[in-house]
Amino acid sequence: MKMNGMKVLIFVLMLLAVLFSVSCQQKPEEKKEPQPKTVNTYQVSYPYWEQYAVFDVWITDTQKNLYSISDLPNKQPVFLKDHVKSMNGALILQENGTLWKRIQDNKLKKLYDNVQRVENVWSSPVVLKKDQTLWNVFNSELIDNVSQYQQDYALKTDGSLWTSIGNKNLKILDGVKSYAADISSLGGSSVVCAILNDDSLWMYGSNQYGSLGNGSSDHTTVAVKVMADILSAFPFFNTVYAIKKDQSLWSWGYNNSGQVGNGASRNVVTPIKILDNVKYVGAIEGTAYAILNDNTFWIWGAYAFGKPNEKPKLVSTDVNEIITNVLFSPYVKNGIFFMKNDHSLWQVLEVGPQKLLDNVKSFYTSLSNNCAVLEDGSLMIWKNAKSFVTNRETPFRIDQNVSSIVDNLFVIFYTKDDGSLWQIGKLNEITKSKGPYYTVPTEVKLPAK
Repeated sequence: MKMNGMKVLIFVLMLLAVLFSVSCQQKPEEKKEPQPKTVNTYQVSYPYWEQYAVFDVWITDTQKNLYSISDLPNKQPVFLKDHVKSMNGALILQENGTLWKRIQDNKLKKLYDNVQRVENVWSSPVVLKKDQTLWNVFNSELIDNVSQYQQDYALKTDGSLWTSIGNKNLKILDGVKSYAADISSLGGSSVVCAILNDDSLWMYGSNQYGSLGNGSSDHTTVAVKVMADILSAFPFFNTVYAIKKDQSLWSWGYNNSGQVGNGASRNVVTPIKILDNVKYVGAIEGTAYAILNDNTFWIWGAYAFGKPNEKPKLVSTDVNEIITNVLFSPYVKNGIFFMKNDHSLWQVLEVGPQKLLDNVKSFYTSLSNNCAVLEDGSLMIWKNAKSFVTNRETPFRIDQNVSSIVDNLFVIFYTKDDGSLWQIGKLNEITKSKGPYYTVPTEVKLPAK
């Protein structure tokens, strides 16, 4: 019996060994993790363009190398500088603080050392150095101890707000926490909003349209207090929008198209309450829009559907983001788009909102083109007011495996999932503006430096 028991034990152990061996052989293959997409970061700047005559473009890669692209595929990109921190028009700022300016073609001239950043006021670029002094490109110091600069206004490190009149610097206010200058004159701001440390709102500048909100349109040379308990405020083309801490929206100033939102078209010289529960407000010329806490989208003014001089109208619900052409709005009709939380893309037309696309990952609009990247990697494009790429007015697929749009101001630059850079359109054809249109994607192969 002992022998038989031993045989049984040996048999059981052998059987377990065989089963273990089989189970090891039949072990399922491990799932391979998908390879991460190659992420390359590019930045684009147009060093010279005038009346839509664009001759080349500057582009930096992930390694901060700067290249000039003029006429693909006929001319290959040219390496210009390395360690580039930022570009601003024809100005190049390197990471070591050296500022360069384009003279002609690809020739560069050194302007400054120890530069922190460049603020380009279109025709009047200024330079903020690391010692907090503010300079213009003609090598003359404007003001010292500057922490922020916008348009013609500088906020100093001590909280005082300054502007320049002629060759003299003028202090406007003390105790300033933040400010926003009007862009309507692009290099000569007409009005500025300043929020002080006590959350009061003060206005300074032109009062031709009642933009100061002090009850009149009379000229004044001093800043005036308008409201208290302000969360944010900004002026846009002499119309002012302010959100209070209770999230109520107030507006006043220029009102030729009903952009104040009071249902009339006369200028408003005193703040008027427009909406409650506002979490975001924006504007383009003649039009304003807002998203409320419940994600509803409201619009009023020139580009609102229906009659322009009406109070805010509800556009849609469940809205995530509003995308517009701020600077080019005078030339782009129906230039207000919005994304809903279901990833659908819509456009505001005169008859009301119209759905354009579903499953949109990202959307970009400019004076020239509209571009959408779908969740499946498809690149959809269609024309805007002055397209140099296509004359088709409805979205169509032009490429796939696209990860993001780099720039679409004139030609379209975008990246693919493998990190490669591509271009649609030709720079040397931009002056024609009526075609021929170049819709064939061309890979941009940047040379080694």
